[in-house]
Amino acid sequence: TLDNYIDSLENSSISIDKFTREDIQRQNNPGLSDILRQATGVVVNTNNGSEGNITNVRIRGTDRVRMTIDGLRADRTTGIGYTAETQFINTDDLETIEVIKGAQGNILGTNALGGAINMQTRRGRGPFKFELGSDMGQFGTFKQRAAVMGEYKNLDYYLSTTYYKTSGGMRTSDLGRLYNDGYRNFHFVSNM
Repeated sequence: TLDNYIDSLENSSISIDKFTREDIQRQNNPGLSDILRQATGVVVNTNNGSEGNITNVRIRGTDRVRMTIDGLRADRTTGIGYTAETQFINTDDLETIEVIKGAQGNILGTNALGGAINMQTRRGRGPFKFELGSDMGQFGTFKQRAAVMGEYKNLDYYLSTTYYKTSGGMRTSDLGRLYNDGYRNFHFVSNM
């Protein structure tokens, strides 16, 4: 709450949709936009194209949305206001996603009239664990991922790297040439 009082979601009057690591894995780690579209009152717009193109979020009809990752501001200022862009965030590395709807989003800072998206990245808990994954799909889509995590005495650690590429699903023309709107991204995440 605004006065730093901790309350459970069940007792709170705030409208919050929460997605946990289990929810994300159950859906085979979809993109952040796909997860946010499942929350009521949330509209995710992609500007002309496939993954990697500018994607912004509106909650309850306004784009005044605050977005944080581990408490740090992740939305950006544009010429006309603030916008939460989700295209570069990899859900493989997220532990929880909370969508706070309405003016209560100001809990995370100002300019959150529509609401807020609060994300927590994964932490290493328990013994050493290694994750390795590879996915392939349509339009030349390929994702390779490796992560190590664990806990040693008072230190927990999580390190991951992900390479993702796709040829894109939308065919466009520019200066008389046809091409797909491809996308490549390399993520490196570390928490200690």
